[in-house]
Amino acid sequence: MVTKATFRKKFPDVKVQKLQTSVVFSRKQVEETVLKMCDSLGTGVLYYSYSNKWITVYTSEKMKKALDSMKSGSEIFHEHYGAYGKVMSEKPFVICGELCIRVDFEGMPEGGVYNCTCFVM
Repeated sequence: MVTKATFRKKFPDVKVQKLQTSVVFSRKQVEETVLKMCDSLGTGVLYYSYSNKWITVYTSEKMKKALDSMKSGSEIFHEHYGAYGKVMSEKPFVICGELCIRVDFEGMPEGGVYNCTCFVM
């Protein structure tokens, strides 16, 4: 289960936003709502989940700063691999409530998709 403590070590500024909708949203509506909310607050999405009319979003200003640098063609460092890779995505995209990007590392012909939090130190 994801909680605030899940992110606290890497993102000490983590905040939890809880939204209630008037109707049950589709996955796409939830995604759009979360991304618009984070844009208006100037924060980055760490993770979000939803159930019925409730959306829970974990956000961080530190994550927003990192996301702003994850543009196509930029070089980023993967802490676990100890290697630099080239961002191939135009912008981060959502997979299962997390923002992800496609990155090309040496030796991976088509690149792989990684959670954006992997590239934040």
